[in-house]
Amino acid sequence: MIKKVANDVGLNGDRILELIHGEAAKLAAMAALAEYEQFGCPGVPTWVVEGERFWGKDRVDWVTEKVKQLQQTSSL
Repeated sequence: MIKKVANDVGLNGDRILELIHGEAAKLAAMAALAEYEQFGCPGVPTWVVEGERFWGKDRVDWVTEKVKQLQQTSSL
């Protein structure tokens, strides 16, 4: 299914599947899980922004506000 959808939108489905199953994807997933554990994430979804942890789908607005604050301070 991934291959068909990718091909339908003009991407190379074979290459995408090759990358998904490759060593780089495995290493990236392992690094992400290690970071997840490092921050003591309690479940999914959890976002960590600038070391501040946001957990739960009801916190999306909080994450959005945090990112907006960071954008404002970086553009000053």
